[in-house]
This record gives sequence, C-alpha cells and structure tokens, in this order.
Amino acid sequence: MTTTNPPADLVSAQLRSLINVGLEFGLSLSRMTALMGEAIRERLPLLISEGHATSDEGLSALLRAEGGCVEVEKARQLFRRPQGVTRQALAQQIRSGNVLAYRSGGGDYLVPIWQFRPEGGVWEGLPEIIAAIRTQLDDKSPLTPFAFLLQAHPLTGGQPPLAALRQGKVREVLAAVAADAR
Repeated sequence: MTTTNPPADLVSAQLRSLINVGLEFGLSLSRMTALMGEAIRERLPLLISEGHATSDEGLSALLRAEGGCVEVEKARQLFRRPQGVTRQALAQQIRSGNVLAYRSGGGDYLVPIWQFRPEGGVWEGLPEIIAAIRTQLDDKSPLTPFAFLLQAHPLTGGQPPLAALRQGKVREVLAAVAADAR
C-alpha cells in the first residue's frame, strides 16, 4: 500500500481552518505556530499572503488596540491623576513589571492606555497577571502580554482577558494564563 501526500491546496485549506479556530479561541498566530511546529512554519508565508496579518500589521494592530499607546510623558499623567508621576517613577514601574510598555525601534517606550483605570493607576491585579504571563507562557516576546490580554479567550467567557480584568475577574484571567501555559 502506498501513501500519497494530500495536495498542497488541501493542506493550506486545512491549516487555514485550524488557524481560524485557534484565533476564535484567542490563540495568537505565534502561539499556534509554536503548537503546530514545522507544518505551519513552512506554509506561514503563503498563509500571510492569503489574508493573515504580517508581523508588522500585527504589531501595529496590537499597539493601536483599545485606544492605543502613548509616550511616557502622557502615560505618567494617566498613571497618577491628576498630578502625575515623574518619568523616573514610571520607568521604574515599567522595569519592575507593574506597567506594560513596548520599547519602540527608536528606544522610546510606548505605553498602552488600556491598562490605566479612569481614576489613575493600573487595573487591580494587572501586575500579578503580567508576572504570570512572563513566567508561565513560553513566548518571551515583550508583546506576549499585549496579545494575551487583548485577544478573546474561552476561559474569560469568550471576551478578551482585559475585559474580564476590568470586571475584577483576576482569578479567571490567571486561570486563562495557566491554561495557555500547558
């Protein structure tokens, strides 16, 4: 009995279906790539050309999501309203992992405004969740916390973990982190 390989277009269609299911369940494209291994890595350029975001488009979308990011000067006002904090104090919060930020190509921090409560400070439990993401998830990208918090997840009721966090559901978000770590 001989085994034949399925046609490339069938394999691509199957991979697209798997990717769409993964995206519906809140998995990032990089997480799915890690889970599926070489099968998807070999076809990733084709899949991107067929409508999935490029890495630059994905980065741009993450940095614009939920109101986008601001520079440190504006973020220090959001962190401690109405008087703000010093640049050094905010930089220390970023370095210690209490505040999320992305270091741009120019070396400046871009700070997502969605992590700040309207009255100032970050959402209750956010530093704990950031620490869990950084220690439990395999992907060490500085954008992993962004992607995790902004993409729908089945363990947070199909909503992004950020929405659950805003509702005070810290335990559910931590459970989602732990589930993704397996």
